[in-house]
Amino acid sequence: MPSLDPSVLDGPLRAVSPGVIDLAVEDSSVHRVSQLAHRGEVIEAAQQAEALLADRVYDMRLIGYFLFGVFLERGLAYLPDLLYRIRDLLMDDFAALGPNRRKPRVVDAVLLWLFQSIDARARFHADFQDETWQAWLDDSGSGLSKRIVASVAEVQQAATTRLDEPQCAPALLRLRLWIENDFARALVRQHQPAASVTTRPLERARASERPVARAPERLRQSERPRQSERAHAGERPREFDRSGEPSVPLSATEEAAPARPARTTLVGTAPGPMPANPLPAEVGEVSPAMQELLRKLRGFSNLVQRGDYAKAAVIANDLRQIIENFDPVVFLPRLFVDYFRNLNGSIAEILPHWEAMGSPSWKALEQFYRVDLESFLDE
Repeated sequence: MPSLDPSVLDGPLRAVSPGVIDLAVEDSSVHRVSQLAHRGEVIEAAQQAEALLADRVYDMRLIGYFLFGVFLERGLAYLPDLLYRIRDLLMDDFAALGPNRRKPRVVDAVLLWLFQSIDARARFHADFQDETWQAWLDDSGSGLSKRIVASVAEVQQAATTRLDEPQCAPALLRLRLWIENDFARALVRQHQPAASVTTRPLERARASERPVARAPERLRQSERPRQSERAHAGERPREFDRSGEPSVPLSATEEAAPARPARTTLVGTAPGPMPANPLPAEVGEVSPAMQELLRKLRGFSNLVQRGDYAKAAVIANDLRQIIENFDPVVFLPRLFVDYFRNLNGSIAEILPHWEAMGSPSWKALEQFYRVDLESFLDE
């Protein structure tokens, strides 16, 4: 049962005197809430933030912790309402928000943290397919992903209007891409009729294709495999990947020799099989997204060797889109575990420096980082 009441932020917010918010900062009320959040006591932090918000202390940092707590309690089904409230905070209630000093930069930094936190938590539950993830799917209608994407677009427009070069925009875009792809596919699988899982989508597609001109009978007969070749190759059921689309069996090249000579590379050698896991040991356990990517890469290699270019073109198009939108956190999450753990534990100390982003001291330090990483880390 949710313990947090989102109506505490119902607008329009009535601005309080600047001294009220500044007093909450001076007496460490905001800092105490921040410490709770970054120790992982997110719901407790949200509850304390709610009490301060009820007193009309509309500090944006409190709002960020409160909204993240609301998201944890209510899940992805509440995300459109949460994002629309952020839009209204930016467009209608900005004057009532605190802190008053460097307000746009603080608002931007809080939204960056909030969007990153929501995105990371959503991907975590999706990767592990846990009870929370299943509960989210059970509570979600089939059109939820479209409603979330629409609300994201509203926030993007509001942030661009209100904030100068918002740093939160890439994090929001990353969340949107995950919603449009991974979450949308999960909703389709959740709501499709059980009988549709057993259908053969590739056969339906072939049935609807325009007939291709038939080759001369003599050529067709010369290309038909002999009965002994078919018996040697055997008949195997078509495999399906997790998305329900047909995919090439990974062991296709091991079961039978290709019907035609393998294509050679530019240096005249046939492409060899791709290793089952070509990644270095440093990446740790391979994520489900990376497993699926490796499967597609191996399948593409097998199809090219077999000369099945129609299927290879489909996979190549998908791989091209994956490369264009490649997100290392999705495919190599274990690489970033220490980073996110350390960031979560020290965000209260880091946030003031993010707020100084763009200052001369920040720019000088950033240039030092970019030109000489080793010296930057050693000093």
